[in-house]
Amino acid sequence: MSTELIQIYDNYGLSSQEAAMKRHLLYFLFGLGALIVVGGLTIIPSAYGGSGNTTSDLYQDPAVIATPTAGPQFSESAVLEYVAAREGIPIDQLEITYLSKGRYELIGREFWFVKVVDRVSHLSYGVIVDVADGSFVDSREDMDAAERAARFAQYGKLEPALYDRLQTMKTDDQIAVLINVSVKRRSDEELFAELATKYPEVKEAWEKWQNPFMVESEELGEALEDEYGRMIASDIESQIQPLVDFLQSRGYTVRTFPGIPALGVILPKGLVLEVAQREDVVIVFRNDYEVIPSLDTSVPSNRAPAV
Repeated sequence: MSTELIQIYDNYGLSSQEAAMKRHLLYFLFGLGALIVVGGLTIIPSAYGGSGNTTSDLYQDPAVIATPTAGPQFSESAVLEYVAAREGIPIDQLEITYLSKGRYELIGREFWFVKVVDRVSHLSYGVIVDVADGSFVDSREDMDAAERAARFAQYGKLEPALYDRLQTMKTDDQIAVLINVSVKRRSDEELFAELATKYPEVKEAWEKWQNPFMVESEELGEALEDEYGRMIASDIESQIQPLVDFLQSRGYTVRTFPGIPALGVILPKGLVLEVAQREDVVIVFRNDYEVIPSLDTSVPSNRAPAV
């Protein structure tokens, strides 16, 4: 289980982690092979070539809207000179292999996201250029924080697509949602230490390979990975249970997913808004794919269905 699924961070539209959560959850449910572009936002490679799938999150963040063309504020020579000076690399070794233009929609700022590669070491370097004045940005943290604040002020804990849909609904109208729950699981180090108390081979594998699952027995290695997954699932299950209990007490069918801090349910608009106010909820997604077979299964009843 990818650790990025353990904690989801707010941003405009969906942050990289939020998009990953929704994609992974939908893949898990339906085995989708095609790319799902959440909220219609993506990064488009420029004429420099490359693919967003092969670069770091700096070039995949769906929180920005992309265009494949360069503009008057982008200077290839300035970028190469900047990287050469910053990294202490001869400029003739460097080349730009990826370029996209993105916009932080709510704060209204645009940036070039550039990937520069050292042809000798084959290492790559990320560069962010402010479209407005051509200045270089060393860190995205302040921009991300400002966009998150603006996003929360406008949408709260609702995915923008869900927020927009709710505006057209009546209080009792129902909609399928995916709810990401805030959880804090044990660290890998803690989990590995617990495994090592049961299996001495884990400690040996960690000391030798820095991988607790690289034991001599393939069968044991698979068993260790399974137990590791169950430990994570157990941590998550205990922390999402209060929300599950709350929804079941209202008579709604809730679907949970082992190892993923999220649940699927069909709720009326009023209850979606109520759930979004809970401290243990990180974000609520609109689910355009049918997680629960029929709307009838989520109609409140006297008997709460089992998860």
